Amino acid sequence: MRRLLVLLCLLGSAAFAQNRSEIWLGAGIQREVVKDLVVGIQTNLRIQTAGKLETLFQEVSIKSEHLKWFRPSIDYRFITSYADNGNPTYSNRFNLNADFRKKIKETKIGFRARYQLVIGSGNGSGTDLDPALRLKPYIDYAIANTRFTPGFSAEFFYNPVFGEFGQRFNRMRFGLGTEIDIPGPNTISFTYYYGRKYNTGNPYNEHLISLEYGFEWKKKKAAVE
Repeated sequence: MRRLLVLLCLLGSAAFAQNRSEIWLGAGIQREVVKDLVVGIQTNLRIQTAGKLETLFQEVSIKSEHLKWFRPSIDYRFITSYADNGNPTYSNRFNLNADFRKKIKETKIGFRARYQLVIGSGNGSGTDLDPALRLKPYIDYAIANTRFTPGFSAEFFYNPVFGEFGQRFNRMRFGLGTEIDIPGPNTISFTYYYGRKYNTGNPYNEHLISLEYGFEWKKKKAAVE
């Protein structure tokens, strides 16, 4: 009986929660600058489906590929957020990432832990910009003889900040999509995300569509004499 009451409360809160719908567009380039050390630059635009510009940010990342099973990286983001009247505010975010992975034939199983640290006006805003510990298991499968690698992920957000709604998990997000290896050193990825923000004074459901383009700037092979 108690479990039924808890389930009904959760369903009721989800029914009355607000909905957040956005389109995420991104494009980036990466290059191996020294052996097994990759630097990437990316720009991202997030727009509400109603047409309002929400966020624009630029990202620089450094990733180690020295180990097949562990890929640590660090990201820096300069973020421009837009209020309802169009006025921008600026913030800086650092992501510390630890990506563990195992490949079995065409299947890749992984787990990414991310800690995001925010410096600027986005701190404590109740949005994606807040400090968070993010835990993300994922699985990808490369379909043989095709250019498609579909994948599924589940991500759980923990709020480490002291306060009324701090020190607890407050969001979950599920993603389903595919990466497409197009001719040349190019990839396109398409993902649909469904998420739920809870343990907050402003709970909401989210529906996100992400489209990203990636280019790998490869070094020229030395000529064989």
